[in-house]
Amino acid sequence: MAIQALELLPDIKKWDFKILGTDLANSAVAKARQGVYPVDMLESMPKNLLRKYFVPCDHEGSPAYQVCEKVRELVTIRQLNLMDQWPFRGKFDVIFCRNVMIYFDKPTKDVLIERMAKALIPTGILAVGSAESANRPEYGLRTVQPSVYVK
Repeated sequence: MAIQALELLPDIKKWDFKILGTDLANSAVAKARQGVYPVDMLESMPKNLLRKYFVPCDHEGSPAYQVCEKVRELVTIRQLNLMDQWPFRGKFDVIFCRNVMIYFDKPTKDVLIERMAKALIPTGILAVGSAESANRPEYGLRTVQPSVYVK
């Protein structure tokens, strides 16, 4: 997402643009913060983007690529239990919560959907996984296409 934003908004510093990635597992957070990808994982990436946004590196004895600083500056990775109190002060334009709610029972899903709806700006977008639903008019969410809702 950060790379696409940089490609679409060359003057991105003029925008209030930030990406927050979260995970419950500290190990996943640590791995994401490294921003290192095995070479084979990026085979399908256009070569011009690979050269522009990644730096070749060695990771645990294997060739890899690390996301460049320009991209990393746009992304913050934090540990978060979605069911605990959220420490965020501001509202979000977009929330991607894909393939998470499939692990929750209905009451827990309802709490999470309400929490995400409250965390969105008016006209904010919530995207969930294809096997999930957040169609909750009572929380101000309406479907715009499968798995995508607007407040």
